[in-house]
Amino acid sequence: MTLLGAHHIPKAIATSTGRTEASQSLGPLAARLEVIACGEEVPQGKAAPDVYLRADALLEVAPGRCLALEDSINGRRAASDAGMIVVMIPDLRDAPADETYLCESLNVSAAEIASALACGPGDNSSCDRNISQ
Repeated sequence: MTLLGAHHIPKAIATSTGRTEASQSLGPLAARLEVIACGEEVPQGKAAPDVYLRADALLEVAPGRCLALEDSINGRRAASDAGMIVVMIPDLRDAPADETYLCESLNVSAAEIASALACGPGDNSSCDRNISQ
């Protein structure tokens, strides 16, 4: 979160959870986000892309310029269908083989994501921006 803030990269949570429960779960992290989009604000929850499209609209960023970090099957499908770049973070179970096409990268650690983001936009000369597959 600190790294994203240092690069002025807006941050959002797109959750199927209701606002009250999301706010309680996020605690002080909520104040570090520009947007919290909740399932009760959209017609359909995940696996539909609605909550991701709501977050995107509130951020005013094109979906193709959004990076979605997901650990659930429904979340991966929702973010992919919204047109976002999807990175699967580790979960207790692996993604089903027929769902891996939705992801740009699979089983990426937070350290790998931070390393890729640390380069900043347009800085390709001194950074390896590749996130492992």
